Parts: sequence; structure tokens; C-alpha cells
Amino acid sequence: MSKWKVTLSDGTEYAGLELSGNTFYSERELSREMFTDGKLSKVKIECVEGSPEDLEQEALIGAHEHMKLLSCGRAEWRKCWMLVLGYYSKEELRELEVDGNLEYLAMMTGVEL
Repeated sequence: MSKWKVTLSDGTEYAGLELSGNTFYSERELSREMFTDGKLSKVKIECVEGSPEDLEQEALIGAHEHMKLLSCGRAEWRKCWMLVLGYYSKEELRELEVDGNLEYLAMMTGVEL
């Protein structure tokens, strides 16, 4: 099985990952808190050992923007930790932009949301 590395926008690297479908598996403990505060705004995914097993895995290789955490936690059946990343849809990105603009306007005008 090939080994993968995921690098977050803050430079944090998670290496030695195994990939099955769209799920990364790690011997290292993973938690949702590790992927907050914009760390998924730019993500680099690399196959560092072996080669991708199919076209879906091959499509993961490279730099990605606007990713989100779909799942993260203990995978008891494999006795390791799992990580599933996905993409924001255009609608979700637009909603995040509008929410950010509203928060900014509220802050600048002293209005509580």
C-alpha cells in the first residue's frame, strides 16, 4: 500500500498516511482541533511512497484550496486514526463569504449578532 503526506496551510505535515477510498489512515492521533483556524484553506497532498492505486487517488495529488474536514477520529476496526477531507461547494463558499462580511460590518458598527 502506498504512503501519503498531507501538508496544511500552516505547514503542519501528516506523513506516513495510508489511503483507502477518500479516507486517510494514520498511526498518529488525529483530532478535529488539529484542522481548525483556516488550516485547510490550502492543502497539499502527495503520494510519497509507492504509487496511486487508481485515478481517484491520482486526482488527489497536488495543491487544493478550500477543503473542509468531513470526518476525523479513531478507526477502531483498523486500530488507528482516520481523516476524511472534502471540498466546499460554491454555495458553501458564498455563504461563508456573506457570513464573514456580516460579521465584519457588525464589528465595525458595534452591532451584536
